[in-house]
Amino acid sequence: MDPMTGTEHPTRGIEQESPSELPLTSTGVAGELSPDEVTVLQGLKTSGSAFTFHQLQARTRLSAEHLETALGGLREKGLVAQLNTLIPSYSYRYPGVEV
Repeated sequence: MDPMTGTEHPTRGIEQESPSELPLTSTGVAGELSPDEVTVLQGLKTSGSAFTFHQLQARTRLSAEHLETALGGLREKGLVAQLNTLIPSYSYRYPGVEV
């Protein structure tokens, strides 16, 4: 409710989840995610920083082939960005406007 006018704003009365609280499940924020994609996304999201391929591989314990496939899928869905660095790094990217 707006204290100045006494009117209610429809969008303000709705509880909204912040992006950091969104579930990372196979039916989560970007539709269907594979278990490997969920593992990679959780690793990137909880760290808050970028990782190289080998750092991600050590963090997620995925094989190189599975990690490459997961990163490719996440990049296509817009959930992971490849940073333009000397050694390619990957970062979590929220697909929309974070509130």
